[in-house]
Amino acid sequence: MLDALVQSSAVELFQSRGIAVAPLPSSVGNPHKGTYFGLAGVVTMTAPKASGSLTLSWADPVFSLFTPPVPATSLGARDLLRELTNQLAGRVKNRLLNFTLMLTIGVPTVLSGQALERQRPNRETEVVYLFRTLRGEIVITLDLAIEGDALNYSNTNRVAKEGDFIAF
Repeated sequence: MLDALVQSSAVELFQSRGIAVAPLPSSVGNPHKGTYFGLAGVVTMTAPKASGSLTLSWADPVFSLFTPPVPATSLGARDLLRELTNQLAGRVKNRLLNFTLMLTIGVPTVLSGQALERQRPNRETEVVYLFRTLRGEIVITLDLAIEGDALNYSNTNRVAKEGDFIAF
């Protein structure tokens, strides 16, 4: 269930930016191969019965797909990655509301892919999601440990959809 939730969230997020992405099969992290590209966004996700993190990284040529194109070495690249990491985590959180799991999302940060590789060991609970674009790959990892009784489908929560007006 989480695979479909993460993959559809990522496809919709990039579609909202005018970028077509195609999901590839997910897999448990490979300790013998680097997972992240030059930059990686990471955000923590917690709830009373769940905790973990979500990361987002893509190959430098993917920056050219954004309108306007963003140079991979600019400060704007870090801001863009931080913002899309936050939006992806928000979409995952929004969809998990249907399963009565209310996640709290931390502040997203951006690190170099190498720094994140050194900082985060691959865990058994980490799942790697790959996506293909016209200019390179996107990788998302989700390391979210959820207690077995934490997910209970409930159709009573109204979840906002893309473009819905939300009054504050």
